[in-house]
Amino acid sequence: MRRNSFDITYRIDSAPAQSTRWNELTTNKGAGLFGSGSEAFLRDLYDADDFFIRLTDGDGQRHDAEFDLAGVQTAVEAVAGACGWSTIDMSRDDYRAIQTLLNAGGFDAGTPDGVWGSGSRSAMRAFQEDNDLPPTGAPDRATLEALGVQPGN
Repeated sequence: MRRNSFDITYRIDSAPAQSTRWNELTTNKGAGLFGSGSEAFLRDLYDADDFFIRLTDGDGQRHDAEFDLAGVQTAVEAVAGACGWSTIDMSRDDYRAIQTLLNAGGFDAGTPDGVWGSGSRSAMRAFQEDNDLPPTGAPDRATLEALGVQPGN
């Protein structure tokens, strides 16, 4: 089975336009960005106000759309929580510090190594449940604030 892809040009706010390729959906009714690239893309949208996208199909036709992103943070946080990743771009040192805080609070994240594995997710879920937060297992903004960490972007 061959998967098609489309040329995509997009612009977030007044940043320079970016060109990439997105995969055709299995329904043949659109295109999408998948994998870790989609996480980075959604992080880029998090604080944005406007989004422009141009899809060029296999026949060379251009399809343009422009979006007002007011309120997008809520949607991006929901997607990130459901998928178990954070809207904050964090380093291995950041994850190590969070693991250390969880351990210090009595939530066993294992040895702080900066790798967000099953032990870290389990400890985070327990912390979130104890603090009446959605138990996603991901270090989201609300959870980091409850841990006493000022989240960045």
